[in-house]
Amino acid sequence: MIESYAFSAAFAVQILAMSVLLPRRLIRYCRAWPAAYPDSFEKMYPGIGHEVALDRYALSMRRFGTLYLGANLLIAALGVLVLVWLFQQMQTTGWDEKFVVFRTLAYFLLQTVPLLILAVWGVWYMRKHNLSMPEPKRKASLQRRGLFDFVSPSAVAVSVLAYVLFVAFVIYLWQRQISGRDALVWTGIITFVYALDGFSLYKKLYGKKNRLEPQEGRADRMALGVKMTVYINITVVAFFFIMLAVTQLEMRNWMPCALSTFFVIITFFISRAVAMPRKAEAHGIGPRSEVPS
Repeated sequence: MIESYAFSAAFAVQILAMSVLLPRRLIRYCRAWPAAYPDSFEKMYPGIGHEVALDRYALSMRRFGTLYLGANLLIAALGVLVLVWLFQQMQTTGWDEKFVVFRTLAYFLLQTVPLLILAVWGVWYMRKHNLSMPEPKRKASLQRRGLFDFVSPSAVAVSVLAYVLFVAFVIYLWQRQISGRDALVWTGIITFVYALDGFSLYKKLYGKKNRLEPQEGRADRMALGVKMTVYINITVVAFFFIMLAVTQLEMRNWMPCALSTFFVIITFFISRAVAMPRKAEAHGIGPRSEVPS
């Protein structure tokens, strides 16, 4: 069965990308933050000296990073067992694609748990130091913060076109084989996704500024966040299109492979959001420093 081999390849990449490569990239990014934005880092530790501040931050990263990477390696090992198990299930006659799809989804949710914990830890860490700082005087910024300052018009046009094509495809299926209720549900889902992403873009462009974050750092983060939102939007539409087409064309056995491939693409865009700052690379933060020692 070619579907089982294609799914196995996609699931193996999912394990490697989400539970091995992405965690190391995230830790590398966190370790590089003081070198990338030294002014903000100094504000987090006022009056104790730069070297002492670096030691404290490094200690926190070493403790948390070791646990974070260890948890992800355990999840990766579990993923190998899940892959073998699901591959064996797919070799049986009359295997149920829903069985594999639900377990693939459950495993991806498990993979996101350490990522969510890292996000919560980051918010707690920043808030802990943010509360100890005096409120700075607000300064007006004359920099533009429009959507097209961070993402190309062609990417936005592709996103809009993807929405139009998906709705047109749903209408086409409605006229031939799906019910009006199903057509309304699919249209409502994709519309909700676009509305949610639109709100997310607005918050990224015009949301409240973090006092610890310099203007340059905020611009870098906004650019990455806006691009990731637009690209993931396109990916979600493509995934829905594929899943709907596979379902209606009686190719359900390809659903597990399509789902796992979608998770890989999502992981890729997350990794783009934590690209190594150029300032950090200039200070010697490289691949060898990505794992806490």
